[in-house]
Amino acid sequence: MVKQNFVGTVLRTALGECKVRVERHVEHARVHKLVPFHKSFIVHDPKQAAKPGDVVRIQSIKPITPIKYFAVAEIIQHGMRAFNPATGREEAYIPDGFVKDYSKFPAQKPKKGRR
Repeated sequence: MVKQNFVGTVLRTALGECKVRVERHVEHARVHKLVPFHKSFIVHDPKQAAKPGDVVRIQSIKPITPIKYFAVAEIIQHGMRAFNPATGREEAYIPDGFVKDYSKFPAQKPKKGRR
């Protein structure tokens, strides 16, 4: 059986696990615009290598707990980190909102008669 793979951003980490947000865009059938969707997964990370803001690839595994059925396969890109003078620590910068990727969809033609 083929294992599921997703690419997402690490939101937070804990002891041996992390929370990953997977974003995707689907073209609406009637309006023909990209509609964003997201889902968060609790992911097994035994090495504790992933840090908040990192882009990781997660892969399905045999369920460890009822809510943990994915594991970190690889870290694709390390996230941006900045020094926070208020806390005195280096923290991850996680941008809000969706990053739209229009490369999967053909260019749309302008509608006639409308501006």
